[in-house]
Amino acid sequence: MSFALFFTPPPPSGSSSIPSEACILKQRNFNLARHLLMEVSRFVDHQVDVQKSTNPTRPRLPSFFVKTFNYLKSQETSLKYVDSYLNILPHTIQMQLLTEFGPSEDYPKLDEKGYFIETPIPLLDQIVQLEKDVIDYVTNAYKCTGKVLDIPHSFYKTYDRLVGESKVVNEEMKRRILGVTGNILRSIIQNIGNQIDSSYFSRSTFNHLQLR
Repeated sequence: MSFALFFTPPPPSGSSSIPSEACILKQRNFNLARHLLMEVSRFVDHQVDVQKSTNPTRPRLPSFFVKTFNYLKSQETSLKYVDSYLNILPHTIQMQLLTEFGPSEDYPKLDEKGYFIETPIPLLDQIVQLEKDVIDYVTNAYKCTGKVLDIPHSFYKTYDRLVGESKVVNEEMKRRILGVTGNILRSIIQNIGNQIDSSYFSRSTFNHLQLR
């Protein structure tokens, strides 16, 4: 069962009739962290549900979890404030898995500054895994609920990081990362049929950009 359903965080403290740029960035960070928790928790739950088993295998974590969390953590560091909600998020997801499946050595570790320690993975493998995770996120949600969810908000910061990394590799890798959205869209259409059309990704992106 998703712990995110029972954890309603308070918004960042402080109020002003005309919010400062820092307040706006803190609020956006908070909203992205809130979505990250819901999206990772949903990803885990739906992996279990689609197995339709009384003894399901332990679900994997999506690749966008660690990278998006570390991006949000870097924003917290840059803005020089403490986001209590963000900092408890890794433990919330860990507790969800611990409660249902017991302890595991595979859960990502935090360093002394509160960032996830990222295991070095070849860029192409990261791209392929991100595609698979987003496809599974949307496909499994549809199988479990009958609803077509937007591309997860957490996809975008992970994708941005991979785009940045691809710029220092080669032209072939640049072309590969730019093909991610098309690959994801085609696979989702194959999986859930005419529930979406070619504008699905652009609509999801528009909705993501409205997040404040």
